[in-house]
This record gives sequence, C-alpha cells and structure tokens, in this order.
Amino acid sequence: MATNSIEYADQGIVLTIAGPGFGKTRRFHQAVTRWNERTQQQSGYWPAVVVRGSERCDDKRLESIIKTLSSRLHDPDTACALFIDECERISQTTLMSLFDLVLPQMCGDSLLYLSGRCMPDIALFRWQLSHPIIVLQEPELLRQGQGCWPMAIALQQQNWHQATTDMQLHQYLQQEWWQQLAPAQQQRLSTLALFPELSEQLWAQLEPEAPPLSQWWQDCRYIFPSDDPDSYSWLSEARQFVQTVAPVSWENKTALLAKASDYWLRHGNFQLLIDTAYDDHEQWLTRPENIVPLVVALVFSRRFHQARYVIEQIENASKQPEQQQMVAVLSQMLALFTVDDQLRADTAIPLQQMKSQGEVIHALALLLGAYQFFYRGQLDEAARKAREALLFMSQRQQTYLASLSEMLLIACDQYRGYTPQAAQQLIQAFNNKRENPQDPGWQNYAAGMLILYYERNDLCSARKLCEQVMPYINQACSTEVIIHFYL
Repeated sequence: MATNSIEYADQGIVLTIAGPGFGKTRRFHQAVTRWNERTQQQSGYWPAVVVRGSERCDDKRLESIIKTLSSRLHDPDTACALFIDECERISQTTLMSLFDLVLPQMCGDSLLYLSGRCMPDIALFRWQLSHPIIVLQEPELLRQGQGCWPMAIALQQQNWHQATTDMQLHQYLQQEWWQQLAPAQQQRLSTLALFPELSEQLWAQLEPEAPPLSQWWQDCRYIFPSDDPDSYSWLSEARQFVQTVAPVSWENKTALLAKASDYWLRHGNFQLLIDTAYDDHEQWLTRPENIVPLVVALVFSRRFHQARYVIEQIENASKQPEQQQMVAVLSQMLALFTVDDQLRADTAIPLQQMKSQGEVIHALALLLGAYQFFYRGQLDEAARKAREALLFMSQRQQTYLASLSEMLLIACDQYRGYTPQAAQQLIQAFNNKRENPQDPGWQNYAAGMLILYYERNDLCSARKLCEQVMPYINQACSTEVIIHFYL
C-alpha cells in the first residue's frame, strides 16, 4: 500500500524524490549503511547492490547487476536490497528491466530504494498489493525538518556571516537547479514566483496554455503541494531566488495580479490578496482592476483603517468622475461596517443612478442598495434588491459577495415573519457549501447556522460549529451576519 510516511523503511519499495538540497543523498547513504550493518549482524541478508545514475549503466553493467540479483533472489529464505541513486539519469528501459526482475521475486524483507529528482515514469501501483510503497517528496521532507529546507539548515550551521550564507544559497540554486532549466521553464517560473501560493484553478486562469501545477512540481520541484487541498506553495528560498534573477516586468505583473485579485475576491481569499497586493497598492491608484479588489478584501477582513487610507489615496490621486464614483461605492461599503445604522440609512447615496464601473463595483452597488433599504426598515424592497444582487453575483461566480447577498435575503425573510422559509434556505445554502472554516463565505453561512442551532436548543451542534468558526470570525465580517440575525 502506498504511503507518505517519513520513517525509514527497511523493506518494500521506498522512493525519495525531491529537488536539490532536500537531503536525498544523505538519506540514501544512511539507508545503504543501515542495510549493510544488518547483513553483518543477522544471517539471511545479502549486502546491498548499489546503482548510481552518475555511473554509466551500459548493457554489460546491467547484465552484471541482473546476474547478481538473480542469484540472490533465487533463495526465498534470504533478503536482498537494490539501491538506485540519481534514478532520473537512468533510462526507463533499464529501470523497467531491474523492476521486472526484482519486484516479482522480492521476499518480505527485501528492499528496493530509489532516490532522484524526478519521479520514474513507471506504474508502481501494480505492486502495491504485494509490497508496501513509501513515497517521500518535498512536503514530507520539509515536515521532517519542521518546515525548513535542509540545505538552508546546513548552511546556517556553518555560522557564517548572513551575507555569505545568502550568497552560497544563491550560487547553489543557480548551479544545481536554475541552469538545468529550459528558458521557457524559467520564464514560466518567474510568473509563478509572483505568488507565494497558487491553486490549479487560479493557475489555469493566469496561464491557460501552461501545464498544470502538478506537472511543474515534477519538472521543477520547488513549487509543491501544501497542506491546503488543491494548493501549491513555494520553497521560500527558491521563490526569492527566482524573483531576483528573473523579475517580471511591471506591465506583466499588473496584468497578472489583476487576474489573480479577481479570482481571490470571487472566492474570498482575502489574506492572499492582501499579502500579495498591498505593498504595491500606491502604484495602482489609477487602475480599478487592481485597487478595487484590494479595498474590498481589506474591508471584509476588518482592516478598516487600512481600507480608509487606500480610499483617501484614490481620492487624492484622481478627480475624474468615474474614479470618484468608484470611491463613492467603496466609501459606502466601508461605512456599512463602521457607522451606526441610522447614519447608514441617512447618508445613502443614489447608487442606482451610478454608471457601472466594472463587475465588482456593480455588484457592490446592488448589495449596498439592498442594505440601505434594510436599514430603513423597507424589508420587502430590501429582499427584492438582495434577490437581484444574488442573481447577478451567482451568474458571475462572485461566490463571496453572493453569500453576503443570500444572508441578507434570509435576514429579510426572517424579519418579515417567514421564519420556516428563511431557516430552510439557510440550511440548504450551508449544506451546499464545502466545509472550510477559513473560507469567509462558509463563515457567513456558519454564523447563521450557529444562531439557528442555538434558537432550536441544539447546543451540541452550536458548540461544535462555534469551535470551528471562532478562530476566524473576529477577522471576518461574519459578526455583522450575526447581528442581522440575532439583534
């Protein structure tokens, strides 16, 4: 059975596949040494057979290896071990010849150990019923090192000056990794290095013609799966190196971050959006496609002072009517969470008369219009506007803003006395949302469900949901959802 255990295995099939600097060579030598020590201490174990990709493995050498292994595998009462280092340098034909010889005859204590930078193009799964398979790649090796890159740890232990350590890391990555890549790969990696974390969906939106991230992982190694499902993250040292040697032009960076910000806003990935875009926001003050998602993310993650600061900068940077209309919508959205209910209603601006300033501004204008009627107590009109906003956002896959609109619609139904219908819609929306406590959209529905469980005296469910939501709810606008439901 395949597994990702990081413990040393002394039998079955072990693959250690990772980029340079992850300690593969050290682990390989330790495994060979440990096996040979066992042969000296116990009977029934043959010394290790070692094959290195850096050494030429021609037909004569392969024939000698096969002859040695055949004689040892012939005896079912003895165990043997085949260690293959730098397996990416060995042809697939040679590897298959060795596998076809060794694996069918391997007894329970025998070991096949592969180490290299690329996963061999061999279907190992067909042997998973007869032999345990352990696969160690970058995520497992990093966890063993408590999240630190082994090469960086080794250099830090030298007690050199930090500048010397940085220079050595740079030279190591340049010689052992970057120079081995094709120019096209280097260009794509410079785009990838703009983002500390990526999903397959976002990458497909940024570069529709590029190979998937899973392929980049296998080809380039330093961007690999993170703990979050369907998410890939960089080895920080490699990302910094790429940003240094292959920076993206400002025009390309602006366009790529606009696409990424749009994606993050749709799905409520506010922290990623802020971490990536906030430092450069002053250069984007005349680019709504970049600045609008940033302000929205700041507001909905309760960074109100930062949002106000950016809005004031936009006001000072441009006096064009279209820009001022955008500022009016963003200011009203900020006011929704920072002033009292009466002021929200009294200072309402005629958003319905504003020209559309893009999809996000239009969606916000619809949502704010519904909130204005809600705060005036005009619940029928608020429900109609909220339903209109929900339809608009759902059609355009604005999933986070759609969750806010739906929760406002549910609140309107509850206050109008349609309690069973409101509860039914809330339960359906919550069940249709993939459970993810870090997702602000899920938090919105969870906040409503928390109150629903409490009102139904289902305290066990309320407590369980509260434990899931509480670590995140203070940094999100879900508190306003609770207020609408309960106060």
